[in-house]
Amino acid sequence: MGNIAKQSRFVQFAREYRERRAFRSALGRSRPLSKALSAIYEALELASQRRPTEAELANWAAIEARRQDLLSRSEPVEQLDFGAGSREALQSTEAQNAGVLRTRTVGDLAAASSDPAWCEFLYFITRRARPKVTIELGSCVGISAGYITAALEADGEGRLWTLEGSPEAARLSGETLDSLGRSQLGTVVVGRFDDTLEPCLEENGPIDLAYVDGHHDGPATIRYFEQMKEHLAPDAILIFDDIHFSSSMEQAWRTIVADADARGDIRIRSRGIVVM
Repeated sequence: MGNIAKQSRFVQFAREYRERRAFRSALGRSRPLSKALSAIYEALELASQRRPTEAELANWAAIEARRQDLLSRSEPVEQLDFGAGSREALQSTEAQNAGVLRTRTVGDLAAASSDPAWCEFLYFITRRARPKVTIELGSCVGISAGYITAALEADGEGRLWTLEGSPEAARLSGETLDSLGRSQLGTVVVGRFDDTLEPCLEENGPIDLAYVDGHHDGPATIRYFEQMKEHLAPDAILIFDDIHFSSSMEQAWRTIVADADARGDIRIRSRGIVVM
């Protein structure tokens, strides 16, 4: 099992070798090398090599144990979904604004969490960038927040604000941070991003690192990007998940990387990273 998991991680990042090589070439032309660009490259290298310390392995094992516990749970929960729906059945703008109540199991919610290999990259980018303020849009059940706060704990500084529209998912995310002993490093903010993002930015900015993994709708993503732009620290790193979710998300990504304040970008399969 361990060899299969290791091979899976290797394959995932090896597929991106050509693009990472091009990114490294771009780094070589950047003088002086910015902290953010260097942090991204180093995090990609660490994630692909996967040589964690014993302490990191122990932290990750605890988070993955929590993931497995959640995946195994079949009790139903009411999820208030403000998202874009699925690739096969996109929700209307009206449904996204109002929210759709869906009955799902805890295991179903947990299955939507970021995979372990990507979470390890989030850990390493947090370690290398050493953000004082990190924002996450889309807590799900708190697995990625567990990795980010583990990195903040190792850094000895910084705090995460993780936003989630569904009260039940937010509750589970808070329980995840509690179970890992990191609730003092991460705050779960409940409500629609349109209602919670701006107050969170005004109260806690400027942002050093943002991970946008919720509400995969192009116009909404551009709206959140424009809001965050007004509250960014110098050399801020923004990470967007599911940039190929729909044609509107692909257009949103093109708009973001074409922004006058975007200093560089890289795609990792369905994810995009931009330095502002």
